[in-house]
Amino acid sequence: MARAKFKLFLGISSGALAIALALLYLSENPDCPTPKCNTLASSVSSCTCGTSTYNKMPWHMGNTYCCSSNTGEYNLQRSPCENSIDKQFRMRKAFCHPITIRRDEIFEFYKLTPGVYLKIHPALIPILDSIKEELTPYYPIIRQKDSMCYAYRKVRTIKNEKKHMVTYSAHAFGIAIDINWSTNPFCPIFKDVPACVECESAKISDLPPKFIDIMESAGFEWGGDWNIPDSMHFELKEEYWPEKNCSDWRNEYKDKPHRKPPPSLLIR
Repeated sequence: MARAKFKLFLGISSGALAIALALLYLSENPDCPTPKCNTLASSVSSCTCGTSTYNKMPWHMGNTYCCSSNTGEYNLQRSPCENSIDKQFRMRKAFCHPITIRRDEIFEFYKLTPGVYLKIHPALIPILDSIKEELTPYYPIIRQKDSMCYAYRKVRTIKNEKKHMVTYSAHAFGIAIDINWSTNPFCPIFKDVPACVECESAKISDLPPKFIDIMESAGFEWGGDWNIPDSMHFELKEEYWPEKNCSDWRNEYKDKPHRKPPPSLLIR
């Protein structure tokens, strides 16, 4: 009986030690940073950004908690004080609600490199054209098989308790580009990447810093700098949105022939 109790004690102690070591690794390992919003949400009951006050709510992804707005939505990836619902309405007005446009009504296939075509909103065409020469040295690193722009889907990390307000990803508007996602993963959804299993907030990227600088200089926000890094992601910043709105885009592209990619390429 004494030996059995001793074995049980050892088993419990070993388990507790393993958990303690894991927590120590996650808290002190510089390669696994604690998201900034996690610290903020654990220390305050609300936070204020401009004129909007945000309440802390228990939306959970792994062990990460962030502030949310009074409307019940919040974004784990970016600042804990960002009202994504307000931005969503502005995005719909500027680029058209994803539900109201056909996939081929406005979006264009854009030749990013000789071997990579992306389906994008035409607002990105002059911006990408302006940095085409600078991006030329990086053509070989961009892969068609795991790069994309347009994708009709909701934001993965926003929980919205207003059932009638669906928050769409910037990809659904064609103004966000993902580059080489297999080697630049967003860890909360890439559970097959060992480093992501060890650390949900890991920042993993093989994109050259100069490539990132070029994209940022053109007006893109890099997801690698977010609270929970999304290193594949480049999204057009609001200050670079054109003055046109949805009606302007519809009228301009109503009878305009669209560019087509080589049929041999797999387009997403």
